[in-house]
Amino acid sequence: MVGRGLRIHANKKDCLILDFAGCIDEHGPIDLVGIGNQYTAMAVCGLCRESFSRAVRVCPACGWEIPLQEIERIEEVEKERRMHGQKASKRAILSDEPETFAVDDVKINRHKKAGRPDSIRIQFRCGIATFCYWVCLDHPGETGQIARQWWKRFLFDGHTVDSVLQDLFAKQKIKESIKTVTIRRNGKFVSIVDWNQEIVK
Repeated sequence: MVGRGLRIHANKKDCLILDFAGCIDEHGPIDLVGIGNQYTAMAVCGLCRESFSRAVRVCPACGWEIPLQEIERIEEVEKERRMHGQKASKRAILSDEPETFAVDDVKINRHKKAGRPDSIRIQFRCGIATFCYWVCLDHPGETGQIARQWWKRFLFDGHTVDSVLQDLFAKQKIKESIKTVTIRRNGKFVSIVDWNQEIVK
């Protein structure tokens, strides 16, 4: 917003900047903006309350000098106060890009649908989100074949919906085999598209 105020215009002589967000305290005055990794830290004069660059060490208004202990204290407070990291997130910014999440817990249930054989609904809890995947072991044709291939890939073959639900260790076996799920969003729908991919931070 400061950049807009500083745009040159024939009918504009001054620009009043009201900093309610503490940006000047955080980043320094606009004519002393840090370059690259340099950071313009600010100080407030202990006598006249003037703001000035901490690198100067002496208040330009009254000559007050910042004690070394005060500089160290302020730097420690600012370090704790910062709410963002040094690197930008690499997470997807568009909703249709795949995202990978660590699996915290697994829940399995029987899923019933009228006119169809039962299937297994696996719920993968990833933080506060839950993603579901249906394994149709008892279905005929291609759907059942895909489900049995999936089951064999992560666990072992020869299972039906009933045998999986009777297996007291099925949940633990799935949790041990699948560490991450990769999802793709399509509007309000979410599909799991891959497994055990590395999480991009």
